[in-house]
Amino acid sequence: GLDIVYRLAPGHGLSAGDAVAVQIDWDRRYGLMRHHFAAEMVLQLVYRLEPGGLDIVYRLAPGHGLSAGDAVAVQIDWDRRYGLMRHHFAAEMVLQLVYRLEPGIEKVGAHIAPAKARIDFARAGNIADLFERLSAETDALVAAAKPIVTAFSDEATQRRYWEVEGFSRMGCGGTHPRTTREIGPLHLKRRNQGKGVERIEITLDPAGPSA
Repeated sequence: GLDIVYRLAPGHGLSAGDAVAVQIDWDRRYGLMRHHFAAEMVLQLVYRLEPGGLDIVYRLAPGHGLSAGDAVAVQIDWDRRYGLMRHHFAAEMVLQLVYRLEPGIEKVGAHIAPAKARIDFARAGNIADLFERLSAETDALVAAAKPIVTAFSDEATQRRYWEVEGFSRMGCGGTHPRTTREIGPLHLKRRNQGKGVERIEITLDPAGPSA
């Protein structure tokens, strides 16, 4: 089985064998429990309704004037899409490195936008303590220009992953750049969200890596 390990902030003043009282933030814990199971219910229902995989559906505004069979041109906002791709993978690089630096740390939230990404962790201390090592590791990955391989781990269920040789492999169905070099320099910022939640905000140079 697995033991539960509680990490204490530096200077806690406790010694081995001391008796302590553990208090659970029930509102936070219960919220996580309910949303966790609600998401899993929805996931299983989607798998049941679409057993052969998921189609991409574009919803049109009322009054579009189109009929079934009409030919249309679809234009992708590439600047927005590429921003999402780069920030998406940058966040996943940082996530894997944080897991490596602090085994057992819990991710409690994340958001990806074209110009910024964030990851939230349950952590008692200032997560900026990790930034020097995170920056060194991410800079090395970007400089190495390693290929980002994406493929199916199970094509029948549409499960995909990405992999960077020598770094990590992670289940993910999103879009990613071709190499780590495309991420460019990362800028990390810490925000304390209160109640033991530490946030890492990630921004990238809009122009991407220099030539």
